[in-house]
Amino acid sequence: MPKTDAYRSPVIAEKRWQTFSLLLLGVLLAAGMLVAIVLSSLMSRIVESRLTRHQLDLARVIISIVCIQGAAVLWIHLFLKCNDTTWGEAFGLSQHNYGRCAALAVLALILVFIGMAVLGNISTAILNALYESLHWKWLKPEPQQIVQILRNEWPWSLIVVQGVAAIVIAPVSEELIFRGVLYTFLKQRGHAKLALWISSALFALVHLHPVGFLSFIFLAMVLTALYERTQNIFAPILLHSLFNGVSFTFIVANPKWAEKWINQ
Repeated sequence: MPKTDAYRSPVIAEKRWQTFSLLLLGVLLAAGMLVAIVLSSLMSRIVESRLTRHQLDLARVIISIVCIQGAAVLWIHLFLKCNDTTWGEAFGLSQHNYGRCAALAVLALILVFIGMAVLGNISTAILNALYESLHWKWLKPEPQQIVQILRNEWPWSLIVVQGVAAIVIAPVSEELIFRGVLYTFLKQRGHAKLALWISSALFALVHLHPVGFLSFIFLAMVLTALYERTQNIFAPILLHSLFNGVSFTFIVANPKWAEKWINQ
């Protein structure tokens, strides 16, 4: 296998991905989100009276998983077909460095938690100061969505479904989109730094959590660095999964502490 430098992504030097295929992927992803929103809205209006609150929440989670995260994997497969490449070639999955990927992911997890804790506290302080000055409601620091969900005392069946989505499905779909496709596509155009910042900023934006914006940018940068280092998308997927898994477990076990920490 030819030696690659530290900043070369899989297949960059071999084949540039088509702009049309990326635009098509973006349209399909947006369509999936729109369908999820419409279906959730229709369900609330049509069958809300027939379902308990928890059953309705479960239905919404399943709709989100199928229409957004699950569909994303299908759309990426179509993207690869349009570019006449395979999963192994496009994302480094054909490499035999999974042990190295796992070791680096575990080491990076420590850095991620330290960095995100520091940036989270900085963001909270800044937003609190702005809120006290401007009194804009959206600036007031709020707990993450999962913490707010747990206020409703979800049954274990719902927590398990949400956990599978957060620990397994989301890391796969998000890493394929942001590191595997978007970052690589922009870098293929000769804009490595721009690719890093754009993919990281969009990754932070889609999480819709103002307090965590800087933290998610930091997380995205570590995930990108890990992808570059290993040349295998498995590494950032594993790190993302480990981070979500530890965070989810801790929040489920200590929702009141998590809420207090985010508002300190």
